[in-house]
Amino acid sequence: MATLFDIIKQNKEGNLSSIPVYKDGGLTKENIQGIINKYSKGKSPLTAENYIKVSNETGVPIELLLVQGIQESNFGTAGRAVRTKNVGNVGNTDDGYARNMNSWEDGLRAQANLLRKEYGATSMSAVRNLISNGFVRPKDKARYASDPQYEKRLSGLLKTITGQDFSAYKVSSDYEPSQSPYSKYDFSNQKLDYSQMNAQMESNQA
Repeated sequence: MATLFDIIKQNKEGNLSSIPVYKDGGLTKENIQGIINKYSKGKSPLTAENYIKVSNETGVPIELLLVQGIQESNFGTAGRAVRTKNVGNVGNTDDGYARNMNSWEDGLRAQANLLRKEYGATSMSAVRNLISNGFVRPKDKARYASDPQYEKRLSGLLKTITGQDFSAYKVSSDYEPSQSPYSKYDFSNQKLDYSQMNAQMESNQA
C-alpha cells in the first residue's frame, strides 16, 4: 500500500488537467484544484481553498460539495450561477427565480449550510443515504433538484472523483472523510508547500 509520502509525491508530480483518482489518504488540495480545473476548463472563480474552508466550517463532506458544484454549474461557469455567484443554485427555481450572492464563497457557504441544516449531510454515510433515498429533505421529503436523475448523476460523479461506488443498493461504510490523514492538516494557507507539509507530518509522527 502506498505511504502518505508516496501519495503526496504522486499528486505533486501528477497532471492537474486530468481527473484526479481517489487515493488512499483522501483528496489533497491539488486533487481538489485538479477537479475544479477539469470541469470548469480552468475558468472557475472558486478554488480548492474555498472548498476546503467551507467544508471545514460546516462539516459537509468536500466530495459532495464538489460533485454538486459540477452538476449545478460546472463550478460557477454555466447557467444562472455565472451571474448570481450561486454555485449550488440554492433558492434558484425552475420558474426563473434567481438568488444572488455577494461573493462566490458566500454562494458555496449557502450551499453547504443548506446541505447541513436541511439534509443532514455531515458525513459520507449521510451522503450515501441521501443518494439511496432520492436526495430528499428528511423533514418534508422535498427533493434538492427537480431532475429525476439527480442522485444518479451525483453518484456517477462521486465514483469518478473518488473511485468509490455510491450507487443505490450498494452502500459501503468503510470510508469517512474524518478518517483521512489529510483532515488534520490546514490547507487554507496558499503559501503552504510540500516541504512544510512533510515537516509537519514528521513532527506529528515523532
